Amino acid sequence: MIRRTYIDGNSVGHAAQHGNGKQGKLYAGERETTAIFGMLRSIQKILRTRLAATPIILWDGRSWRYSEFPDYKGTRTDTAEKMAERERYKAQRRDMFRGLHLLGISQLVAGNMEADDMAAILTRKALARGDQVTLITGDQDWIQLVERGVAWIDHKIDRKVTVTNFHEFTEFASQKAFIHAKALQGDTGDNVKPRTGIGHAGAVELLSVFDCVHSFMRLSQEDAVAKWLAAGKTVPKAKKGDPQLLPAKFQKLRDDTELQARFEFALKMMDLGHPDIPAPTNIRGTKAKVDRAAFEKFCAEFGFTSMLSKMDEFISPFIQLEQEFGK
Repeated sequence: MIRRTYIDGNSVGHAAQHGNGKQGKLYAGERETTAIFGMLRSIQKILRTRLAATPIILWDGRSWRYSEFPDYKGTRTDTAEKMAERERYKAQRRDMFRGLHLLGISQLVAGNMEADDMAAILTRKALARGDQVTLITGDQDWIQLVERGVAWIDHKIDRKVTVTNFHEFTEFASQKAFIHAKALQGDTGDNVKPRTGIGHAGAVELLSVFDCVHSFMRLSQEDAVAKWLAAGKTVPKAKKGDPQLLPAKFQKLRDDTELQARFEFALKMMDLGHPDIPAPTNIRGTKAKVDRAAFEKFCAEFGFTSMLSKMDEFISPFIQLEQEFGK
């Protein structure tokens, strides 16, 4: 059995860009270096505290979702301030990649995939080989990948989700219920807004009775009501001779084909195991050995004096990784 670790590059990078606290933004001349410095420091900390497997950092490509939904993630750049911050981050990404390469960290990007798409593909392949997987990201969309042998870890606040606490953390009993709940509610960060009329509490209630939305929809009206009542739930009082209905928001989902179509579209956008996701294209990866001399020049280029002054200590986890896992 091999332990594999997949790290969400942009999750760590954006956290670094926004999490420099009292130090504020960092610059080398006119070039902002906040995300570069923070990224290197964050990956070093991850290795220092979780050196149990050789990691691969996964980066976002241009998501296939834009071709089906041009406004995907549109709210992230809907103001001049957001756009400017995004451009400042993007300007640093190439150098984040370069610095990590000099430290011997493997990295991977597919031209049409986001990091979570690649994490899903790699996780499924790893599990098929009998390996164990750790997913390091602040993005809770990745939690849908948690099953036996897979752990999700939030690098920002060090919380962990496994099959043991999956229900406690998510309020849902299964991966499928979790992702169906997300598709019912939508994701404002990704600008996916199905407007089903069912929020978090409603999704928890519905999916505590039915395994998933699809199983709910497949049942006849009579059987759906019977299962609802058997779970101790209540229904609106029906007039004599009329069919028994479910609570209005759930009944509307069953009856309204437009709502169903919105749900299915949101599910396609959000389900990392959806059958209609295309195959990855233009996959680019890097795998190298630690190059201390080149990394020292890199640090000098950007004025990372704190790393240079304690280079032995900083670079030690990267060298240990190379030695332990034969990179």
